[in-house]
Amino acid sequence: MTPMISRWALQAAVEQSKGFLGVLNPGATSYAADVLCRGILEHCSLARWLLAPDIDDERCLARSLVYRLHTAYEAKEAVKHLGLKPDEERSEYGEFPEDVRREISHLGDAWACSRSGPRVSWDGGEEVWLSKSARVAELVRRLWPQPKFPYAVLSAVAHAELHGLSRNLTQLSSKTRTLGPIPNEVTATWFWNDTYLVLGALVFTADRAARFLSLPNQLAALQAWVAELDSVLPTLRPGQ
Repeated sequence: MTPMISRWALQAAVEQSKGFLGVLNPGATSYAADVLCRGILEHCSLARWLLAPDIDDERCLARSLVYRLHTAYEAKEAVKHLGLKPDEERSEYGEFPEDVRREISHLGDAWACSRSGPRVSWDGGEEVWLSKSARVAELVRRLWPQPKFPYAVLSAVAHAELHGLSRNLTQLSSKTRTLGPIPNEVTATWFWNDTYLVLGALVFTADRAARFLSLPNQLAALQAWVAELDSVLPTLRPGQ
């Protein structure tokens, strides 16, 4: 189950990356790129969390079960707001917490899960759901000096928060204290930031997947990519 979920996450990130290429338009704002970048970071960080090289098979399984429990709770909450009739079919909306708990009970007496949230325990330890912001920060830490900052700003755009929306359209003049049009070079910088994060997230997550699957040739190719990115991307940053 863990490799399958990771594969889905990586496939989603790749599809979003294809869309990302289409929104890198110098005549537009970076809103679309920001939202796609955020989604790519979320999907890549999920795959990295599930495929961590320093955990054993049981903890790997526990993480996939915790993830499924989390999404099952989210599905149950979403369906609640649809106002379905008692006899309407709900299985098309995905699995629910009771489905995942039933599967965990079949693993044996050593395994258990909380009935109040996504938490799975077994004889060797316990796993709890890692929030998206914490998970993304663990990925971005390899790419950016402020691991929590990029995701926070990208989320502000996706959630229509003022500090996320205003940076793309206007700037506050220090002299007049009025709002004016934002310079093109500022938008270009946000495009560069997004591109840097997208490429880094994809490469580092693919690297982890290749290590998990023991693919030496792919690892060597990815290491060459990392060296290329490290040398080329900084020179393309606006203002350099």
